[in-house]
Amino acid sequence: LEFRRVSSDLTARDGVDGNAGAWDIVEVTHDQTCFRRDERERMRKEAKEPVLFATLGMILGETPLSEDFGDESIEAADDPPRVFRNGASYPGCAFTRSLGDTVGKRLGVSSDPELLTYQLDKNSRALVLASDGVFEFMTNEEVMNAAKRHWGNAMAACEEIVEAAYDYWATEDSRSDDVTCAVVFLTPRSGAADGLDENDLGDRKSTRLNSSHPRY
Repeated sequence: LEFRRVSSDLTARDGVDGNAGAWDIVEVTHDQTCFRRDERERMRKEAKEPVLFATLGMILGETPLSEDFGDESIEAADDPPRVFRNGASYPGCAFTRSLGDTVGKRLGVSSDPELLTYQLDKNSRALVLASDGVFEFMTNEEVMNAAKRHWGNAMAACEEIVEAAYDYWATEDSRSDDVTCAVVFLTPRSGAADGLDENDLGDRKSTRLNSSHPRY
């Protein structure tokens, strides 16, 4: 299974059979945002103009300039780090890869995809691809549990996930971001590759993802 991402608007999760029929969750894509130190370092190397990473609060002088952004979270999403030309208040994009962004390109925003490969095996049960409007408030567990409840009916799983995401937006904000979801259920065929045993499952989440860019 191969993923090519050029923006942070699409995220994939894989549901894998674990203990007692529970599904373990494997993140098979990574958000391409300024929270990632490796992306900020890449952009600095590729930028043709001086680039600054800052939140809007920093640009407005409400908080001191710093790259101590912490981990990406629902709370941090209120004022995420963005890309600016040093000394200017543009472009202000929160992503580090995009198509057609000529201003951002001079600051290191790349149109090159980030390639991730993942080996499906006989324990793989479902693949969920969803836009950031879904994962803005919903956890991986909520999304995958909805898929599991509707095993074999991808449309019903998508409808529950999208409705739940819109409910969160209605409660938490006065608007909603793009809310799009696709669910693929996987039925292993005879001779499918064996999965890792219980002791290796923790390592699987980090070792089964291979990237053409530095691992993180």
